[in-house]
Amino acid sequence: MAAKTKPALSWMELDALAPAAVDEAMGRRIVAVYAGAKDLHVRNLCLRLLYDKRFEVLEGFFEQAFRKERHLDMRVRALRGLAQFRDENALVGPLAKVSESLRKLAVNTPYAYQTYECILGKDALPYLVARYGYACFQEALTLAQANYDAMPEAFKGHFTIGEDGKPIALRSPEESKRILSDFWAAQSAP
Repeated sequence: MAAKTKPALSWMELDALAPAAVDEAMGRRIVAVYAGAKDLHVRNLCLRLLYDKRFEVLEGFFEQAFRKERHLDMRVRALRGLAQFRDENALVGPLAKVSESLRKLAVNTPYAYQTYECILGKDALPYLVARYGYACFQEALTLAQANYDAMPEAFKGHFTIGEDGKPIALRSPEESKRILSDFWAAQSAP
């Protein structure tokens, strides 16, 4: 008789799951959910739940997640997990790709405030610099911070990311909408 496999986790179950409750068996289930997920929110939850775990299966998972993800914040989360398994020399190549993406982002999408808030959040590049101190992490953080600082004030301070990887609103949705609307109105005024 074949062993029964546990059903996939829903995004609500993932969202309610505390990282401390993730053991290796649950980690494997989360990896399987990630592999089949198209929804960014679900993949983000999976990365957040696993990026501090050192289960054997996760080294390849984080490497593959880094290659798969196109969103810079998701790539940084995958790097956070991968950093537990690799030394600085092995991370220089992936971080060069992150830095190149940051350079392109500043030119092609100069108001990408959501991306910057995520990669400058407490669980992302600042965490990696504080935890590992690698020059490649510091270079990426410096570049991201310079890009963020170059944006108009209207795009800053709407939200941040806490140590747990969850967003924290700094303004009400109405206030953020008003500030951004005012900025765009001023840009289109003659």
